[in-house]
Amino acid sequence: MIIAIGNAPSSGSTFLADLLDSLPFAVCGPEINLFAVRSHFRIFKPAVPENLPSSRSAVIYGRRQHLLVDRMCTYGIDRVILASLLKTSDTFQDFSQRVFDTFAALRGKRCRLFIEKTPQNIHCAADFLRVFKNGVFLHIVRNPLFVYKSLIGRGFPPYIAMNTWLVDESSVFNLHKHPRFLTVKYEDLVAAPYKCVCNLLGKLGIEYDPGDLEKNYHNNTYRKHFSLKIDSWTINRYGVSDSANQPKRIDATDRQRLSWMLNTIVSRRYADEFMISPVRFGELIAHYGYDFQALTEQVTGRRPWYDSLSVRWLLMKYFLDLIYRQCQPGAISAYLKPVVRKMT
Repeated sequence: MIIAIGNAPSSGSTFLADLLDSLPFAVCGPEINLFAVRSHFRIFKPAVPENLPSSRSAVIYGRRQHLLVDRMCTYGIDRVILASLLKTSDTFQDFSQRVFDTFAALRGKRCRLFIEKTPQNIHCAADFLRVFKNGVFLHIVRNPLFVYKSLIGRGFPPYIAMNTWLVDESSVFNLHKHPRFLTVKYEDLVAAPYKCVCNLLGKLGIEYDPGDLEKNYHNNTYRKHFSLKIDSWTINRYGVSDSANQPKRIDATDRQRLSWMLNTIVSRRYADEFMISPVRFGELIAHYGYDFQALTEQVTGRRPWYDSLSVRWLLMKYFLDLIYRQCQPGAISAYLKPVVRKMT
């Protein structure tokens, strides 16, 4: 079974990937954007690595998506092997399976689960479920206040950090009732990681003991070496499962920004441009059960924190898509305002 993991950044997917890869019958390598490139799900006929496509994406913190060829060495795949896999694969499904089979052989595992974790996969979730008829999309969600706080710590400009969660979650808003779309909350995962993962396995028809998973996790030398940890993360060491949600770190500026976020909605133009749902922030937090009433403060100013660096990021995204002829010149207004504030 092939599983794609996707989410807003800083939502705990690296920890989830570490745990899943620790199963004796599963592999999950570093992020390679395998299921984050929309072109992969259409006509997949690249003959050589140099012809692999790139695609635009609805993510507002990134630009174009492409397979991260240079990281595939961690899967035991160099450019020669990649060229051979491309040549002998008739479909994207066939190519993906061959990538995972090569990876499993490298790891010496006989696998039932083949997992690829890239946060940007979230914007191709519907494509993945359509093309991979037996595949499962695994989605992890975290309190958006702490996603925003983490992104600020990683150097994201304010407007981008404030609105990334909303845009990313909007892309899967219509998939929650899909039988092969599974969601786990970060807060549940860090509270009882081994039980949480084993409960997920139960939904896939697989029984596994949480105690065995814990032992395997602490002895997983592959993920200890290759699991990417960002210096700004509160929890950035392998083997630590504490929650990084720290309410004491929320200051007055954070509370004002949260109050602004509570009345935001994905703009209709941006939603139409990228085929996502124009969802309100309030709808999403209600769906996931997050409550911010005690943290809100009065918002001052009409358009707070629409900063120049965020504008430059969004402009670069627009110009690259324009160069690749995947958007129209008139789309610039949609690119520059992916999220707007709409008072109720």
